[in-house]
Amino acid sequence: MKVKKVMTRNVITVKPTDYISDAIEKMKRHKISGLPVVDDSGKLVGILTDGDIIRALDIPDFPREIFSPPPFDFIEAMIRMKMEEWDIERALETWKKGRVEDVMTKDVITVSEDADIESAADIMLEKGIHRLPVVDEKGKLVGIVTRLDLVKALV
Repeated sequence: MKVKKVMTRNVITVKPTDYISDAIEKMKRHKISGLPVVDDSGKLVGILTDGDIIRALDIPDFPREIFSPPPFDFIEAMIRMKMEEWDIERALETWKKGRVEDVMTKDVITVSEDADIESAADIMLEKGIHRLPVVDEKGKLVGIVTRLDLVKALV
């Protein structure tokens, strides 16, 4: 089976110049933990995940390998618990004034819509990622495939 059969075509995205706080609100609203970042022409230029946001906050002693399921509640709870240990003002500035392009992952692993879902699954497992943006030959975002999409395709 091909990726194009299981991918989501109407992808929720952000622009590199969007505020991190707006991206977080979008993630919470749609109950997702990652957003492809596209330029004005729809070309994929990065991806923003909950992990990128946590790393940007640079919370002391925060486990770097952690990720959260949507809707971001776990991350917010952990940050509140750690607030006494780090600079709250700096963190709030990062969230309020920081731009997506400052914290996004720029080297994005992608897949084509004609790839087999087995190949997509192998990439996700090998790289330890939860979503793969689907791009055309020009790098334009045409969809996204997640681990859940692949599991649903198997049943």
